[in-house]
Amino acid sequence: MATNRLKIIDALEINFVDSCSRNEFKLNTSNEQRPGKTKGVGEKRLYISNTKDAKKYDDFFDFDNLEYFFFKKSDLLQYLKDAENEYLKPTQDYEQKIGKFYKENCDLIKNLQGEYIKFKFTRTHDNQNRYYLVLEGNKSKNNPNRQAYSYLLNICLPRVTKINFVKLQNENNGKNFIYLKPNFLSNVKIEEFILKKPKEKQDKEKTRKMQAKYRFSLLDIMPSCVISGVADDRILIACHIKPFSKCDEKEEFDENNGIILTPTYHYLFDIGFITFDDNGNLIVSDFLSKLNQKKLHIQTGQKSQIKITKKRQDYLKYHRTDIFQQVSVESDKLIN
Repeated sequence: MATNRLKIIDALEINFVDSCSRNEFKLNTSNEQRPGKTKGVGEKRLYISNTKDAKKYDDFFDFDNLEYFFFKKSDLLQYLKDAENEYLKPTQDYEQKIGKFYKENCDLIKNLQGEYIKFKFTRTHDNQNRYYLVLEGNKSKNNPNRQAYSYLLNICLPRVTKINFVKLQNENNGKNFIYLKPNFLSNVKIEEFILKKPKEKQDKEKTRKMQAKYRFSLLDIMPSCVISGVADDRILIACHIKPFSKCDEKEEFDENNGIILTPTYHYLFDIGFITFDDNGNLIVSDFLSKLNQKKLHIQTGQKSQIKITKKRQDYLKYHRTDIFQQVSVESDKLIN
């Protein structure tokens, strides 16, 4: 019997909007005059985009050759860990107090049986050019597709959640699977070195001075963005490889624990959408679509200008293992 193999075809990312969220997580948008303040239509369709060109999304989802959608229990647990502060100390104006749902949701996901949760969507494209994914089957609570999707729906918070789709294909028969992964993204970007919050003013001043010295030292070693080659130091950032908040005192301002990047690549590196191998070659996450990779002028394998040292290799290994986001699925668990 031939071995089942899955290859990655492409990726897609959407915003999880208010109209898709469960009723308890709706935002108080009464004073907003903007799209997305609708309360939704009740059946929890998943909004993809406002587009006249439905074909490009039909081509991605390829429903005629699609086996099913799936998400992973471990991803949901990671999402809840990342979103804990938003649940308990919200930055958005929710209509209800959402903190009371945090432990309940953690227990709900921990009690899931198995790592892979499978279900089926179809699609609709309405007369206002809105493209939605709609659960197959009836609207009853006993619909297995509705039951499976409810685990994702129950935990995701609007506006601060991105849903990543990755399309995988069984190389034996051409049938496809769509992997969903929710990612929590804080809408407040805090500089890493502030996270430790030194208690004394003099410590804060010392930290800022050390940060400035660290940046200038790195610029001496790598005077331009290691990906783009941009050398205007007004827009260059000294980026920690191992996050500052995870460092011990020796690692915090170790020159080996840093690379120079422009802001866009810095952000992609911070959220784990790009990383580097031991030789400094770029690795791009499978969660980043081919279209966006093309627009960003990046691809796996391209050479960078990182100055390689043994210590920097150790930090890069940490980034690949603990920060970088990569698709990891077991084909035998998906293909019968």
